[in-house]
Amino acid sequence: MSYLRSTEDIGALEIPAVVSFAVGDYVGPNFTVTSIGQRAFSRCTGLTSVTIPASVTSIGYEAFSECSNLTSVTFAEGSQLASIGSKAFHCPLASITIPASVVNIETGAFSCSALTSICVEAGNPRYDSRDNCNALIETETNTLITGCQNTIIPGGVEFIGNSAFEGCSGLTSIEIPTSVTSIGKAAFIGCSGLTNIEIPSGVKSIGYAAFSRCSSLTSIKIPHSVTTIDEFAFETCVALTSIVIPNSVTYISDATFFGCSGLTSITIPSSVTSIISSSRGAFYGCSGLTDVYCYTAPEEMRWRPFSSEFMPDKATKFHVADASVWEEKFPDANVTFVGDLDNFFVEDNLRYRVLHQTETRASMRRAEGQSSVELVGSATSPTGAVDIPSIVKHDGVDYAVTSIGENAFTNCSGITSVTIPSSVTNIENGAFDGCTGLTDVYCNADPAQLTWSTDAQSFMADKATKFHVEDVSAWSAFSGANVTFVDDKTPNTINSITSTDASDGAWYTLNGQKLERKPTAPGIYVKDGKKVYVK
Repeated sequence: MSYLRSTEDIGALEIPAVVSFAVGDYVGPNFTVTSIGQRAFSRCTGLTSVTIPASVTSIGYEAFSECSNLTSVTFAEGSQLASIGSKAFHCPLASITIPASVVNIETGAFSCSALTSICVEAGNPRYDSRDNCNALIETETNTLITGCQNTIIPGGVEFIGNSAFEGCSGLTSIEIPTSVTSIGKAAFIGCSGLTNIEIPSGVKSIGYAAFSRCSSLTSIKIPHSVTTIDEFAFETCVALTSIVIPNSVTYISDATFFGCSGLTSITIPSSVTSIISSSRGAFYGCSGLTDVYCYTAPEEMRWRPFSSEFMPDKATKFHVADASVWEEKFPDANVTFVGDLDNFFVEDNLRYRVLHQTETRASMRRAEGQSSVELVGSATSPTGAVDIPSIVKHDGVDYAVTSIGENAFTNCSGITSVTIPSSVTNIENGAFDGCTGLTDVYCNADPAQLTWSTDAQSFMADKATKFHVEDVSAWSAFSGANVTFVDDKTPNTINSITSTDASDGAWYTLNGQKLERKPTAPGIYVKDGKKVYVK
């Protein structure tokens, strides 16, 4: 017998294993409850907990969907439950233990919105939650079916299934093991708390809407193993600022970056010969996309550009090798083709532009006897500490980094600190606009030689960003900067290390003196071969 009951004032409910039918004096036979029907308790907002008897073998489609206060489900001992339907438990469950008898769970059976624990009873022939991973895994195929905010994806998992983490807003970060080869449809859709994720080199495909509506995702690096990125894969990932398509991808799907309004740069490799724009356009709504670096030969590219793509009034620069050929083939594109692609290169995820002798602005000053470059942005959205080098080597040539370009790090809210080398003589307008998490800047530039149009919108609010320099008084010309100048900067050099192993966990001063313990005095130190600032 199928059990259906729908009312708002239920509270804690224990579904009976046996029910009887009675009319007046007539008492009918007893019936065993073997299933919970489709939408049986859907939208029962008063339901807070439910106990399901061992006799139930199936739970139907959306049986407990949108029960907004249902936080606890208990299966009676000896449960015979075999099947759980799609969206059966789309409700704010905190934890779920799946009986050993279950052999069929349809896609999206559980909502991840509040789940912190998922466990499969031992002895289940089809599913497991190995290594206490807080996830539901299909054993034979090594597919992660459902995860939660506390999931640790175990090695050996090969597929992240469709809707596996759908709506898991509490998920802030997760490590995907190298065994994973595919990320399924809507796998991380609506994970609004996810800030960054690294896709391992074994992944070959990213499914339809896989990262759609991940509104806090600031950084994602797509490896060269990926050959397919499906439609809407990064739809409305509004915090993404830059992305590089790997040279293993041959086409960009329709609406892949739909509504990515924070995206400022994208790199398209020569392998991409098709940008699919069948209904909306691959870049529809990318209103902040200032630069596209396209290495595809125009005669090989298939693309029907939409007027609503990119920035208005052709403000988006489409960097190519020969602008005239692109203009002739794609006259309706809402971009300005610029034939300067050969001037750009990427090293260590930072993008540079070679400065030429004919450029005379202060930002283009050349180091004596050396070629110069301007740092114009990042190939992927950076997080944590960014150390700008004074010299960058590319194709065997050493270039002095003399300028930080306009909007180079715009909206890179994940950056926490930046080191500016002494070679920099210019910081362009808006170079750090929207870097709301940038707490510390360690600046080695000479203020007497520096051209900097300070911007009140850059850095943290209320001058909370500390700008560490050697002599605060020398920076009086930049008093309008939205930073607090701090006179605690020591020379940014390391002369020697007293230990033969700089990765021994010990602390060192910048002149190489080994300390007995972690320092308490504010300043820059060396630990495990890296500079560390102690507040």
